[in-house]
Amino acid sequence: MASNKFLCGVVEGFYGKPWSFEQRRTLFSNMAKWGLNTYMYGPKDDEKHRAAWKQTYSKREGDSLRTLIRAAEESDILFIYAISPGVDITYSSNRDMKFLKDKLDQIRGFGCNAFAIFFDDIDNVMCLQDQEEFESFAAAQVAVTNEIYKYLGMPANFLFCPTEYCAARADPNVKDSKYLSTIGVGLHSDIDIMWTGPKVVSTNISVESILELQSVLQRKPVIWDNIHANDYEQGRLNLGPYDCRPAELMESLNGIFTNPNCEFELNFVPIRTFSLWCQSKHTGFKYDVEKVLEQSIREWTEEFSIPRLPDGYLLEADLSDANVNEDMDDEMQSDSRPISPANSMETDKDELTVKDIRLLVELFYLPQKHGKAANDLLAQVKWLKSNHTFVSSCRKSTNTANTSNIDQCESDYVAAKEWDKRFSKFRSTCQIIHQFGDRLMTCRNRVLLYEVYNYVADLSGILYHLISRIHLLVNPEKQEKRSNSENNSFRYGGFVGDIHRLIVSTENCDDYEESTLRNSDAFVIRPFLPPDKETLYDLCLKSSIENFNNDEIYKNEPEIIGDRDLGAYIYLHPEYIYVLEDDRDRVCGYLCGALDSKQFYERYESEWLAQIRDRYPQPESDIASWTPEEIVANSFYDFTPPTDVSVLYLSHLEARFDPCVPEKVIKRMIQFMLEQLKLKGSYGASTLIDLWNTNLRRIFASMGFIDLQDYSWMSKEKSMIAIKLI
Repeated sequence: MASNKFLCGVVEGFYGKPWSFEQRRTLFSNMAKWGLNTYMYGPKDDEKHRAAWKQTYSKREGDSLRTLIRAAEESDILFIYAISPGVDITYSSNRDMKFLKDKLDQIRGFGCNAFAIFFDDIDNVMCLQDQEEFESFAAAQVAVTNEIYKYLGMPANFLFCPTEYCAARADPNVKDSKYLSTIGVGLHSDIDIMWTGPKVVSTNISVESILELQSVLQRKPVIWDNIHANDYEQGRLNLGPYDCRPAELMESLNGIFTNPNCEFELNFVPIRTFSLWCQSKHTGFKYDVEKVLEQSIREWTEEFSIPRLPDGYLLEADLSDANVNEDMDDEMQSDSRPISPANSMETDKDELTVKDIRLLVELFYLPQKHGKAANDLLAQVKWLKSNHTFVSSCRKSTNTANTSNIDQCESDYVAAKEWDKRFSKFRSTCQIIHQFGDRLMTCRNRVLLYEVYNYVADLSGILYHLISRIHLLVNPEKQEKRSNSENNSFRYGGFVGDIHRLIVSTENCDDYEESTLRNSDAFVIRPFLPPDKETLYDLCLKSSIENFNNDEIYKNEPEIIGDRDLGAYIYLHPEYIYVLEDDRDRVCGYLCGALDSKQFYERYESEWLAQIRDRYPQPESDIASWTPEEIVANSFYDFTPPTDVSVLYLSHLEARFDPCVPEKVIKRMIQFMLEQLKLKGSYGASTLIDLWNTNLRRIFASMGFIDLQDYSWMSKEKSMIAIKLI
């Protein structure tokens, strides 16, 4: 029978380095003190939670889990163990079901009595065996989940994370999703279903949206909130308060979890403010964002003065040899190396203040929302970039001694003085941030310092770079040529990313508003959906147009490039197409492929080419007079499949991305696809890349792809590279 307890707590469900035992024990203590009641264990990088879910834990691993579960119980925290078998489970396989039951039996033996099963971020196409057994993908998950739930004795707390876990992934939408409807009708009524809101990282979660979801799922959902998560963009940090969720939302939920930053030590304010939000359900406490933020910052400031080393031990108050201490002081005073946590261990300066920590929080706030300090700084830079021409105009008038328009000269002079005043204020603001970084490095809590230092140091360095760039705006004679490598030397998310784009932006201020402040760099990798075809075809066409630098090219056959590059994959294997979206739901890339290249090209010739040739007749005129469309059309007739490569490399990939997509995101998507192929038995993958696309070629090469040169079928326009997966 399901528990009536409202679940509120923390899910360790991010991609990245899992937290340590000591960190989790500290978390349990804080949660108990702050009124939170549940911890869910589901770190994606615990192999035996996800990638190797069939394997049981070793004795040493089991002892650690048993101790962790006991530590949670001692703090009166409900411990939920989550398992994620969706990456390679065969739903109809008795063998896989036995693996799942044996694994959860082991966890029960450690003292755990609450469980969750995740089917998030997986391929939504079943194998042939499952297709014969189940009516749909959702029906397969329902059958497995219900069986496991009953096998475990119908525990009081059992949760399910669906594949369509947010509105953006519901096909075609929440109300009409067959998947969600099947889950709602089929899952046992006492199983809780998790949901992240409108998106993976949701700016807002409204009561109305949850009520609509309730009607589909036929129960109140449990929210998995990624508002503070940063695993999708490691250059991002979210230290702001829990916000943009009305307290009334809790009446429509069975529970809510926060999935915070990967850096455990930096989650004080996110989790503390979240706990105060949750308290409003039972205590009548009115949640005021600014008040709870101020309270949380004051509490967190005290943590910076607690002496701690990374191993968790307290720093000794006195060293046994005073001379050693004196020698260290002398050495540090004479040391001319750049300041860093490793060579700045003084603790005799002023302690960090509430004002300092508020500045830190406001600089690294929330995914779609900057703090006050960050917004003020951005506004200063925007104004300086918009009005720098007054300074240049004033100096030009002064140099030429033109007195024909005295009023205009005086006006420009006043404007120039205002610009100088604001530039001085901007430099002072940057100096305050830099000085904060210096004081931060003297704090006694070295554990906190090491986790936050790189973020602050990066921001400080970029701000000094920005000061130089703005100075050059009004001193163009000092402008030097800057290489592309300099422009692309930084790739950051959040406020730091916005600051960097201000440095290299050559657009006007309206373009800046559109391209930066509304973009949180939160990229989402999701499976292909039928409505994506038109958008992806446009992406293919745009890429070819940019390569030829001709807007009129292919205007008579705008779909021919999409048919050539992507159409066969949509027709034959849509399950191996993944789409990349930014936080504005703008499609900015795709990655597709085939598990078995030989089988793919056999069907390509027999099924796809047969219909595509009906659409595009083979050109008959002289080759020299062919239009660009006819050149592409001819490729459907003059085709030699590269099947000999599949002997060494079973699978192949095709990729296309907007130039704005960061390299780390492209690599993450490629790695995701390679992992999917490997799990399904692939021993290698190849890809053809246009010779002009040197950047994409470089990215693949940096991941271990090597050139394949000894194949006679290869064209002059493309090169083939490949990687082994064994």
